Amino acid sequence: MEYSSFRAPCLNTAGNPEVVLLECVMKTGIPEFQVAGLAPSRAREAMERLSCGLQMHGLRFGHKRITVNVEGRPDPDLVELLDLPILVTILLAQKNRLPGLMGNATCLGKLSLSGAIRPLNQPARLLAVAGHLGFQRMLSHISYPLKLCDGSATPERIETIQDLLRGNEKPVNCSPIIEREQIGPVSQAGSITYGRKVMRAAVAAAEARHSLMCLGPPGSGKTTLAGAIYEMLPPADETEAREIFFRNQSEQEPGQRPFRRPHHSSTVVAMIGGGTPIRCGEVTRANHGMLLLDELGEFRREVLQSLREPMDNYFVHISRGNHREALPCHNWWIATANPCKCGMAGSSGVCRCTEASVRQYQTRMLGALEDRIDIQLFVESDGACTGWDEINLWRENLRNAQQKRTRSGGYRFNADIEDLERWCILEGGAYERFHRETEGWSNRKKHRIRRLARSIADMSGAAWIQMEHLLEALRYSYAGMAISQESAKAPSLYG
Repeated sequence: MEYSSFRAPCLNTAGNPEVVLLECVMKTGIPEFQVAGLAPSRAREAMERLSCGLQMHGLRFGHKRITVNVEGRPDPDLVELLDLPILVTILLAQKNRLPGLMGNATCLGKLSLSGAIRPLNQPARLLAVAGHLGFQRMLSHISYPLKLCDGSATPERIETIQDLLRGNEKPVNCSPIIEREQIGPVSQAGSITYGRKVMRAAVAAAEARHSLMCLGPPGSGKTTLAGAIYEMLPPADETEAREIFFRNQSEQEPGQRPFRRPHHSSTVVAMIGGGTPIRCGEVTRANHGMLLLDELGEFRREVLQSLREPMDNYFVHISRGNHREALPCHNWWIATANPCKCGMAGSSGVCRCTEASVRQYQTRMLGALEDRIDIQLFVESDGACTGWDEINLWRENLRNAQQKRTRSGGYRFNADIEDLERWCILEGGAYERFHRETEGWSNRKKHRIRRLARSIADMSGAAWIQMEHLLEALRYSYAGMAISQESAKAPSLYG
């Protein structure tokens, strides 16, 4: 009896990297070839391709009983790429020497009936997965130059089974992903005319990853502002770029953060993931990018309520029987909505809704999400314009302050700060005003206000949170309250 094993990189249905272990046993008996661990139809197709491909190259399995076991949960869409690893496992059991797979190397590829290896789709994505799982080299049929993120496995091209047996690997031309400038221009600058208050909120959301809800009448530029925030996002670091590749490499330029904009008719499963097998939803596809919930008031209530855990913990935990997945969703949460059914509440236009109707509309739209939104912003076209020199100065100040804090053992984004007493220190008068204004508010909301005040202080270049920074953060906290005039505190902050 001969035994061999081989490891191959893959993605599971949730989009998470996973090592697939392949084992082969060859023993005497009635000649037979079996593949266990895959769906029966997939296993039959793989066996047929392998048998035909080997015979076309004058090779045989031999008069033995061959059993290959595939251990793991590979995505069904990627199972055909395990043809080459299955073949390698069999060849190793037959004591064949494969020079190209010496050391920490692996392979992926689908075989044709002629024994040729099909060109690999999304090779940069799979090379990033292989590198993340610890492989240094990956053999496959890669037919064009690649842009790879840092930490990817080194690609080597093979086109047939004979190339694998003879060690005829060829290098592939690769280049690193070109990162965006640290403070880059915004292409929509010419079409954006927002006041200072709006743009300071946009900078805080983009640079410090604060969640933002933009209220305003139709046509006021809420969605355009969300697009400007996306263009101001900081470049992805090495770890983020690799994780983005895992799920979205085929949908955007390499190194670009994802931008997901689900339709308001989306279901809970489409939004947060689920199904059998488990697949990721929009919040996970937007991981390390922006999730724009346009027309928030039109989403189903159960969909909005399902976002509570992801907004707090940055993970979605899903269980299906004995299968459990933790799907990441470290996103920029941006939402836009009309303030009422007619869309004119709080604006210079005439609102046809009653105060009770406005309150009911906002309660249904926000519910438990209100405490989880850092910035509530009301936008109305007023002709005001903020210069981009000033905006870029805010961005630079905030980004530099966060980088210094990260080097000192802090957090990359202010929205993630947990040690508030260390990083979000309020000056004497500001500390007393904070507790007076937020009396009766939830601890979650209080913590988010302090983090936002930290970002505002960073934009101003201040070491501590001063009274002016705290008051600005409080003004951003409850736009809905100011519109509906339901809070006793809201008029004093907005008036």
